Amino acid sequence: MYEKKWDCACECIIDDLKLRDYMHDFVAKHNGILFFKNKNAQRILYRQYKKYLKKNTLNMHIEPRYERMKRLEIEVFESKRILEEQLNKSVDFFCYPFGSYDEVSKEYVKRAYKAAFTLKIGQNMPDDDLFELKRIEVRGGDWLDKRLKIYKNPFLSRVYAKIYRKI
Repeated sequence: MYEKKWDCACECIIDDLKLRDYMHDFVAKHNGILFFKNKNAQRILYRQYKKYLKKNTLNMHIEPRYERMKRLEIEVFESKRILEEQLNKSVDFFCYPFGSYDEVSKEYVKRAYKAAFTLKIGQNMPDDDLFELKRIEVRGGDWLDKRLKIYKNPFLSRVYAKIYRKI
């Protein structure tokens, strides 16, 4: 359902569309995607940005709260409706797209689902927040058996999760 980072994970900064078009046109005129093979591409784009600012003012703003609430309403409830319709069964669990969420988006998810998964690694304990469930990665072979042994032991699970995050 989400082809890019989940928009509802935080407030959005709405960028200047004229600047975006200006930079796009510049890159298109300078070999398109191959422009970025130039080791000075970032510096060149920054100069173009400064050139743009000499003639234009930036038109950027932070999305108003009510607009974010509308997006959350649509993305959380509409995605659930579509999935249930296509699967022809109830969908009770949510996975935060790309692992991104905040307290506001979590509250909307709570209104539609029984629980939600994050991308955090580790063992879930009985008193953990049902809307911040951790995962265990699953691979083939004896890998799963080894991980189940780790995750059955709360101490080993916490140690493994801390080490895994640093890798």
